[in-house]
Amino acid sequence: SSAAAAAAAAGSAPEEMVGRYDCKVGSPEKIGDSMNAYVRYAITSKNVEVQGPVIETTRRFSDFVWLHEKLTKSYPECAIPPIPEKEFNPMSKFADEFLDYRARELERFLKRVSVHPKLSVASCVGSFFNADVEEFRQLQQEEPKATVATQVFSFFSTKFNAAASASLPDVFGNAVEVDVWFESKREYVEALSTQLTELAAASNDLVARHAQMKQSYSAMATALSSLSKIEMDSDKTIADSFERVSTVNLELQLLEGELSYSARVHWAERLQDYQRVVESIKDMLNRRLESLAAYQAASKSLNSKKDALVKATGSKIPQLEAEVSKAEEKEADAKEVFDLRSASCKQELDAFERTKSNEMKLLVQRLAQMHMNHELRVLDLWKPILSDHA
Repeated sequence: SSAAAAAAAAGSAPEEMVGRYDCKVGSPEKIGDSMNAYVRYAITSKNVEVQGPVIETTRRFSDFVWLHEKLTKSYPECAIPPIPEKEFNPMSKFADEFLDYRARELERFLKRVSVHPKLSVASCVGSFFNADVEEFRQLQQEEPKATVATQVFSFFSTKFNAAASASLPDVFGNAVEVDVWFESKREYVEALSTQLTELAAASNDLVARHAQMKQSYSAMATALSSLSKIEMDSDKTIADSFERVSTVNLELQLLEGELSYSARVHWAERLQDYQRVVESIKDMLNRRLESLAAYQAASKSLNSKKDALVKATGSKIPQLEAEVSKAEEKEADAKEVFDLRSASCKQELDAFERTKSNEMKLLVQRLAQMHMNHELRVLDLWKPILSDHA
């Protein structure tokens, strides 16, 4: 249903998604050393619609890219759930924090696919979940060599090229938008993407500041404890006060660490994920525009051939009639593709907007609750000191 598609597109939390497959991604494990090293992820899944057995297998990040590519090619009319970006920095690509983050995002991708009414029944999705490692490799080798050999590069270079060329006026040929509704949605999605980028950047800065505060509280606690020792023989009351404040700062260090982690995982990462969701909507709209350009090009070619036929005489007429007939078929085929993509895009956009409000509301509620809990615990640490020094 379109509601299911909405849940997939709008960024539902993994624990809230229930679809064709109940799946988990975890236990990232580094395999190999140096340049040949890679990470494999443990995948557990169960087809809940047929009450099948729990399947356990492993997949590499490039396997997720392969699946994303297959879905994009097979279902261009859909907003394909996004996958996280590739990490090119060799110093961080195997760090535990990064691997845990990627595992969460890859699980989110699979769960979105699982709840999508079209994508969840794709044969490549079934193979991804059910095939063992050797069977899956064999399946990939059946693809054209260029596709398998360059799948990761082509996926991310496509993303880069799309972003780099977004400002060009003729990216999709000479397509002229024929639907005011789609034009307004495109403008809205572009504006949403821009503002989400700014918010994500500000949120990442805030997370970094929480991490810095954690270190500052630690330094403060150490300095206060040292001062307390110096004052112990001179003024035990002051020494005890400094030591108590030092203890409070150690607790604040822990609280700030918890807040930094929660703000990163439950706020900043979710905003970055939502950025990717919006990009997937933009990609879908671009594919629709490509089909519009193809349809309009086919119509232009047909009209040109019809004009030539009107002016033709003698032996040229039969050949031009045949060309007109073929051009009519091409135009009809192009129109059918465009109409199908437009109808599907409209359904997914409607579904996306219906669920977006609830998703963002939940995200803001979690942010508020997170900070309220933090501030209340901070107050509980300082209150006893104020009471004792009243």
